[in-house]
Amino acid sequence: MKTHLAHLLLVTTSIWLIPIPLAIAKPKPAQSVTVVPPQVISPAAALNRLIVAEKLDASWFTPAFLKAVDKNSDVNALQMQRDITMKLGRFRYGSYKSVQSIGGSKYRVLFERAEPDAVVIKLAIDAKGRIANLEISEKNKPAPKAPAQAAAQAALDKSFKTNTRANGESSPVLLSLKQ
Repeated sequence: MKTHLAHLLLVTTSIWLIPIPLAIAKPKPAQSVTVVPPQVISPAAALNRLIVAEKLDASWFTPAFLKAVDKNSDVNALQMQRDITMKLGRFRYGSYKSVQSIGGSKYRVLFERAEPDAVVIKLAIDAKGRIANLEISEKNKPAPKAPAQAAAQAALDKSFKTNTRANGESSPVLLSLKQ
């Protein structure tokens, strides 16, 4: 038994003498979270974003502005109005080019086929960079002269009454509209 005990003692002491590699986890540095405050953009940048963005975001507008546009403060109503306005603008003036400040809170909206002041927007933003007010003014085109307007009305009336186009051919569309 002494031999077994001596052998066990030798094995035990040799185990303690062998350096065992230990993996000690180093404490990780504290995770630092950088809080970036929302960036306030310039009025010109806000206006440009309003024009070119595919989808509008409600956070770009003050609650009062959204409420004025739609009683439910729905940004989708504003999206629809913006889309229609831009389609009309492209139809009348060509593609949108840029926004240019003309002093104070007024900006030109430049299009490829429009004179520089064809569309002027007065814009107000709040301290957070949200659109608080927007007024669009478009240079008025001269109204048609009375004789030209009367001639156009007479041609339209004639087309509906006789079901004929301006070239004298019958119009199945006008006929079906009348029915």
